[in-house]
Amino acid sequence: MKNENYKKEKVYIIAWDASFREHIHFYKALLSKDSIIFDYKILLVDFYNGNSKGFKKASEDLKNASLPHKFFLMKNKKKDLWNYGKCINFVIKNLVSLKIGSSAIVMIPDADVYIPTNTYNAVYKNIFNKTNLINYIPRYDQLNTTSDYPLQIIKKDSGLETLLDKQYELLNLTNYAGFVSFHLKDLLDIGGYEEHSFFDGPGALGKDLYLRFRNYGKKIQWLNNYKIFHPQHSNSGGKLMSKNNSRDQSLILDYRQKNINYYPIRSRLCYNLLKIDFIKTTLEIKNKKETVKTLFLKTIKNKLSLPVYFLTGANKRILLASFPKSGNTWIRFILGNIYNKIEKQTNSIDFYSIHKIIPEQGQKALEFKNLPQIFKTHGLYEKNFEKVILILRNPSDTLYSYYKYLNGEK
Repeated sequence: MKNENYKKEKVYIIAWDASFREHIHFYKALLSKDSIIFDYKILLVDFYNGNSKGFKKASEDLKNASLPHKFFLMKNKKKDLWNYGKCINFVIKNLVSLKIGSSAIVMIPDADVYIPTNTYNAVYKNIFNKTNLINYIPRYDQLNTTSDYPLQIIKKDSGLETLLDKQYELLNLTNYAGFVSFHLKDLLDIGGYEEHSFFDGPGALGKDLYLRFRNYGKKIQWLNNYKIFHPQHSNSGGKLMSKNNSRDQSLILDYRQKNINYYPIRSRLCYNLLKIDFIKTTLEIKNKKETVKTLFLKTIKNKLSLPVYFLTGANKRILLASFPKSGNTWIRFILGNIYNKIEKQTNSIDFYSIHKIIPEQGQKALEFKNLPQIFKTHGLYEKNFEKVILILRNPSDTLYSYYKYLNGEK
């Protein structure tokens, strides 16, 4: 039975899938409707089309039990590797558009964990009416690997949790993705989940969220007297984890671990604001006799001076682009130094060239020492950059500089 004192803040329970889950358990304790003390709505999202066995079974159970719920299908193409941060942000944007209020409580369990009703209630009581508080629950893992999914059928049995206590053990003291809860405002404060392609597939999004909550100044609390249970299973999205992906994530998390002031802030949640950054330099030409200047300006003025290319990403990875042999290398070099706060540098070897990135994709950096980072190129790439700054000069200045170069003048 719901307590009248706990009706002010509605709870949104968000779980995700990427069409690979065979079983989903997070909602099963909620089938016992009278044991939950708060009003809630279950929001289940799939990165693709919801074709997994677990997603279909969960959909059927929620409908049959008439539990308050809503399904979201993002309908991404299979060639796009899933990112569960995008799944959560997709649902959050929907909630924000409905103007539900920033005081709403958000609970995000891993979809395949079983969460007892007393754990749900304890989290709600603890976080109720307390913003800036982030709750985590320890995840207990199944020890018996001979049975793939002992929780396929959850019966209303008072001895269930005693049975689970015998079969499950705390193997990971800091599993950040098992079950995290907060107020909507807390997630809005840090700009939502990370959506960068470095976090596509399985990996460290849970820890990344934890670090950014911590860096922002949120209070982190583990409710160690309560448990969630993670059944052993053979198939796992973790098999998709590559060494390169793991290394890239480790570098990023290491940076955020050491740089407490780093957390992304976006004025609108999950929207990469497209800002116009147009840098144009004009060199004064004292030689008034250059008739080619006037002719050139008349014919192609503004033709090359396209305003900007809008490219999106999640982190502040900025691409400085310019035309080859246009005399802009020094501009890109200076701007890069200023942006990255490099005081002394005699050459550009420390800068990462986009051409040192995987050529066929033009996407993943081989190293990622510092965030945000400047990349420079003469080509344009369409992925993984929050914005591109196209650096141009007055075309006549470029021709004049090139003319002087051909004549051996500096």
